[in-house]
Amino acid sequence: MKGHYEAGVALGLWAIVGDDANGQITRRTKDRTVATKSIGKALDAFSDLMCNLESG
Repeated sequence: MKGHYEAGVALGLWAIVGDDANGQITRRTKDRTVATKSIGKALDAFSDLMCNLESG
């Protein structure tokens, strides 16, 4: 995101918030279905990707 520092910071912050929310939901939901676990893994991978794009 060269030259777009504000967008990079905003994207990074949203990725952190999303990752934290995903973790909180995962820890509080004990009886998750296979589909729910799959969605959670996808969201976690996506937020990790966004954090890595923002920092790189």
